[in-house]
Amino acid sequence: VGHQVKTVAWAAGRNDDVTDPDDYDDDYDFDFDSTFIPVATTWPTHSGITRDQAVKVCQDSLRETSVARGCIRAGLMPDIGDDAVRVCVEDIKLMDSTKWVDESIAVLLDDCERNAAKSLDLWQPVTIGDQGVRPVMRGRMNAQMQPQMFV
Repeated sequence: VGHQVKTVAWAAGRNDDVTDPDDYDDDYDFDFDSTFIPVATTWPTHSGITRDQAVKVCQDSLRETSVARGCIRAGLMPDIGDDAVRVCVEDIKLMDSTKWVDESIAVLLDDCERNAAKSLDLWQPVTIGDQGVRPVMRGRMNAQMQPQMFV
């Protein structure tokens, strides 16, 4: 069964909301295949990447990011997060490529931010100019008394 799907053709720099259906420019046909069965991915991948190789690539790559170094140095995590490595390994398995490793940095950043928010002992109240008292991570102020997350 074919379904009409309408998409918006966005011009560069256009940021206004499109709420009128007449503003939709392009028509695409989409056929839903109710008999589709996704291909089960296995290790090694089709190109020969093993699970152990994927884990190593992910751990090494994520550990070298500024996000990981900053979070570890700030005491927000002892090492890179398991969730980030798991997502990274799954991406390699599904895409049969290590080119997607950087996409897992967002998961690592989420883990770090979540740990920072939960670790109340890492925060101190600081008066910042006319902004009043703000919570700032202990030991993360520069010479101008501005908060610095990853110094």
